[in-house]
Amino acid sequence: MATVCQPFNWERFADFCFGFHDGCGVIEILVGIIVLKKAEIGGYIVAGWLTVIAITLLLSFNFIDVAVRDLVMAIAALSMAKIAKILS
Repeated sequence: MATVCQPFNWERFADFCFGFHDGCGVIEILVGIIVLKKAEIGGYIVAGWLTVIAITLLLSFNFIDVAVRDLVMAIAALSMAKIAKILS
């Protein structure tokens, strides 16, 4: 009988991410500063960034759970951008 919950293979995930997303940490720090200063613009940037990462994961047919998580966070970033627009 197959198990539903497989242990997560961090080494495989790290190989996938670091091979494809070199230098992302610097970009993410800069985007974080933009979110801090201009939440509306930063929210759209974050949403786009997370969507691209999720699409990359979905097209590789790997880490579907991480792709779904990133899409949910992208929706949250869009919501933040919309709220920031209303409040400004």
